[in-house]
Amino acid sequence: MDTLDITVKAGGISCDDECGVVRGSHRVGALDAGADAVIGHGPHYSLPMEMYQGRPIFYGLGSFCFHTGHLGKHGDWIGMMAKLKVDGARVNDARFRFVRHNAQNETVFCSLAQEGAALGELTRTSGVYGTRLSIDGDEIVISL
Repeated sequence: MDTLDITVKAGGISCDDECGVVRGSHRVGALDAGADAVIGHGPHYSLPMEMYQGRPIFYGLGSFCFHTGHLGKHGDWIGMMAKLKVDGARVNDARFRFVRHNAQNETVFCSLAQEGAALGELTRTSGVYGTRLSIDGDEIVISL
């Protein structure tokens, strides 16, 4: 089983900057060239997801390691941990969980019941790209 997942560090300051500029460019190009998934990171907030020819694009996973490399504390950031299942050489399940940091600065999974605002925003912004999200416990499933 061989898969190729591409991660992209970008620093757009809004979804329009990040998603609009890269749609049809290097991320989609990576999928056209054979990548199975593209996962973006850089902006310190979660960005939408999109399916392209049955393969996921995560435009930005938000913050994961919250204080390392930054001066001082930066509030209550939220991030996402992507989970992809592969059957053969194709992604057959794409989902994610929200993460935050605790008082010991450990990255921990969040209860989805406490992240309604973040889920609502991602559902709205991902919907712009035709992406449908559903809930499975504390995981958010991206319809392939």
